[in-house]
Amino acid sequence: MRVTVGGALVLMSAFAGMQMIWAQSPVPGDTRPAQTATQKDLLAAEFEKLRFDYGNAVAKFEDRDAPRGRLLGGEIKVRDMTGHPAHEYLQRFKDIAGRTGNPAYGLIANQDLIVVAGVVGDTQAQDVAVTRLVEHFADTPGMEKFISSLPARPEKGFIVPISATPRAVYASMGLFDGFFMNLPPAQRAKKVLDVLTQIDNATTSKSVKTGIVNARMQMARMGGDAALEKKYYEELIAKYPDSPQAKVASADVHERDTLSVGSTVPDFEAVDAQGTVFKLSDYRGKVVLLDFWGFWCAPCTALLPYNIALSKKYEGQPFAMLGINSDKDRAMFDRQARKVGINFRNAMEKSTTGTIPAAWNVKSWPTLYVIDPNGVIVAKFVGGEHEDIEAAVAQAMAGIKAATR
Repeated sequence: MRVTVGGALVLMSAFAGMQMIWAQSPVPGDTRPAQTATQKDLLAAEFEKLRFDYGNAVAKFEDRDAPRGRLLGGEIKVRDMTGHPAHEYLQRFKDIAGRTGNPAYGLIANQDLIVVAGVVGDTQAQDVAVTRLVEHFADTPGMEKFISSLPARPEKGFIVPISATPRAVYASMGLFDGFFMNLPPAQRAKKVLDVLTQIDNATTSKSVKTGIVNARMQMARMGGDAALEKKYYEELIAKYPDSPQAKVASADVHERDTLSVGSTVPDFEAVDAQGTVFKLSDYRGKVVLLDFWGFWCAPCTALLPYNIALSKKYEGQPFAMLGINSDKDRAMFDRQARKVGINFRNAMEKSTTGTIPAAWNVKSWPTLYVIDPNGVIVAKFVGGEHEDIEAAVAQAMAGIKAATR
């Protein structure tokens, strides 16, 4: 890994120049004697001077203008990391990060350590700093901003919004999944599960414990451990049945059990754009491409030309393109439908949380299902490339021809 840009502490730029009061207490678990006010002032000065000196050393190394006491500044001209100041300064960052108990300073000091250690390639130091952030500074303002600066993750869906999950749980998932994305999913999941256990043992908060069980379930899923995922799901439902997490988890499990490839689709009744009532079961005997979409959704409209083309390609054959449209503005829908030449039937749900999207637990738009003539799901796409969708439809259509020979 890790998170570096020319060796500068890019993740810390938002905090440069902040005026903060030094530690009111040592890092939790620190057995050294409490610091006097004078010692705290000296440590604060030491930390600020370290950041100042390192920032200027990096600027000199990269042959750019000095950052005037900030960690960033000037145009980077050199990216060869040989002889980078991080090698000289790493131990000082390690030392000071372990002595910072004030939330604001502790957050920044350990973030600094993560980045400096990344330049050197000291993954062990990064592990220590990440764990310290999760265990002791997860509730510090600024943690969410730091997490949002982490590398993009393939499993973004596993990181739930901060408003829906206790901050400590969010932090543990975001930090560990973000910094260790180069590890196999099972190893990443194990790291997060280990930290969640430590948080669980240290808290009596019902909301945090609820979030921890939910996070454990998601991590078990990411790690591919179905039995462990089921265990945590059952614990969530049994202990916290009325929680938002339990409701979401129940919907996810229902989707997995009833709307996975190989499942027979549930029926629904809908009203189309012409005001006619129809059912999904009306299309038994045909291959159906069911598309949850809306004109408001750019990825949805990107697929529209291909879906319109599919309807034309299989016209007169046992195929049906069906849309579950979520646009709230009916006049806008009619106008745009005429403009682009919509040639397939649409159920008018008028919302992303309408009856059918809710029953099918649709969270991402577009979501598409390819359904065979017997009502069995043969392919599912959350987003997806049109070539893959067209290939799945073609395969299903070929199955009909083979069956009628």
